[in-house]
Amino acid sequence: MNANIRTLTRRYIVLNVLSWLPTGLCAPVLVLLLAARGIDVATMGTLLAAYGLTAACLELPTGGIADVLGRRPVLIAATALFLLSTLLVGLGTSILVITAGILLEAVGRALDSGPLQAWYVDAVHAADRDADLTPAFARGRTAGSIALAVGAVAGGALAGGALAGWVPLPAAGDTPVLGLSLPYLLAAGIVVVRALTQLAWVSEVKRRPRAVVRDVLADIPRTVRDGVLICTRNSTLRRITILCGVIGVALATIEFLAPLRIA
Repeated sequence: MNANIRTLTRRYIVLNVLSWLPTGLCAPVLVLLLAARGIDVATMGTLLAAYGLTAACLELPTGGIADVLGRRPVLIAATALFLLSTLLVGLGTSILVITAGILLEAVGRALDSGPLQAWYVDAVHAADRDADLTPAFARGRTAGSIALAVGAVAGGALAGGALAGWVPLPAAGDTPVLGLSLPYLLAAGIVVVRALTQLAWVSEVKRRPRAVVRDVLADIPRTVRDGVLICTRNSTLRRITILCGVIGVALATIEFLAPLRIA
């Protein structure tokens, strides 16, 4: 591996860390923060369902945008949406503002799905067409998972301190900055660092002629149809899909109800 590829790999790993650390900070606190804002459990469930549906519905339509506009602009746009959504959810005092923040986060998540990996592939292949990408992808995923876990512990610790009254901020109410807002403010700071790092490190790599929006959108129905047919006709994939769906619902339910129960 030459020095250029080693540098690209280090940058890819750091960007993965900066991508998932804010999510880890906010995830343990979201339900508690919504409760502190006076939002009931049914409304919370509706908001989280809207987030999931929005991200899922936009996953394919936004998947080809990086091929049309380029990797760097899409990454920056996703990061900008994450920053705005983090501030809206963390500081919002009305259901409309919080809803807007959650939906913007879903759009950002859909945009953020893939362009970093695509940039790394383009950049490495520009340096060495035969380079093995698997180890770097594995390290990037591992680093992202560790960042998510570290963020969750840190976010939980901040939330615990806020609930215990160790933070001189209101625990609940209409004040924009609550004790439970602290993980979101810290996450927003990390998102700013992520944006600056992307601007400094991610440069567009010359590729084959880019796709056009019309072709990308026209290809979505066929892609969805083919994916559904593959998953329904192949018994192994069908079982895996059902199992992942059940596990996902179970984990989402635990993640949703456990903070309220423990608090």
